[in-house]
Amino acid sequence: MAARKYDDKDPGEHMGEAVVEAGRQTRHAAESAAEAGMGQATEMNRRQTEQMRALVGTGTRMYSDLGEFSRGDVDTLVQTSARLAKGVQDMSWEVMNYTQQSFQLSMKTANDLMTCRTIEDMLNVHRNFMRQSVDTFLQESARLLEMSSGVTNEVASPMQQRAETMRH
Repeated sequence: MAARKYDDKDPGEHMGEAVVEAGRQTRHAAESAAEAGMGQATEMNRRQTEQMRALVGTGTRMYSDLGEFSRGDVDTLVQTSARLAKGVQDMSWEVMNYTQQSFQLSMKTANDLMTCRTIEDMLNVHRNFMRQSVDTFLQESARLLEMSSGVTNEVASPMQQRAETMRH
């Protein structure tokens, strides 16, 4: 039998000790990783708790702010919105009416142009069309401006009244 070089242990024993040591090192690494992970989880939980507290505090402040938004303010908002909607509807009808009138004038002019026999007739039809178009446009623009001023005054009225009651 040949002499062993380093010790009397069987090579299988060396391997077993190496496996045991590797297991200890693995366990130590796992424990360190678990501790680090727990630390990170604890820190993340702390930050989330702080964020939740801040969010709840903000929600509470918002709720108290809503409580200050009184019924009178809501009523004023409703009145203002209703008046604005009515004004926009009226102005839309006016624009639609103007569009219809312009279309009818254009169709009449097209028919009149088809009956022209001379250049002079055509120029007269064109001149009449331009005059009526410009007159209608100016009248309608003035009407829409008047309506928009009325709507603005109508919409501002409840807000002004509410501001006056809040001052006193």
